[in-house]
Amino acid sequence: MSETGPKMRRRFAVKLGSGRTGHKTLRLQKPKPANPAPAAPSRLARMLALAHHYDDMIREGVVEDQAEIARLMRVTRARVTQVMNLLNLAPDVQEEILFGRAGPGRKRELSERHARTIALTEDWAQQRRAWRGATAELDAPTRARRS
Repeated sequence: MSETGPKMRRRFAVKLGSGRTGHKTLRLQKPKPANPAPAAPSRLARMLALAHHYDDMIREGVVEDQAEIARLMRVTRARVTQVMNLLNLAPDVQEEILFGRAGPGRKRELSERHARTIALTEDWAQQRRAWRGATAELDAPTRARRS
């Protein structure tokens, strides 16, 4: 008499469907991951992080100025200025952007262009109001167009 090990049981989720010929088929369903991967940061968050990186490079003396960053990154000086202007946003608005409360979790994301427009305002209180309005607009349900 031979000894057998413990019995193993496996469970599979299957879906019963019909094939091309009308015959019934069983299809294995892919298991859902236990921990889904976190959403990638929004483009706006990446640009703000890049602005902080550029700022650190200038402060630490790695580069002399924004013009040198533009040459190294092979972008225009105007583009570097646009990215750096995101640093003019109020600290709590920057925090919302960087920690994801303004990005991929929403139905739509706030554009970098819109954030730069808000950053042009010098008063942080006005920036916060504009930010709340812009993010509330993103969360509002969209209405169907009438033809």
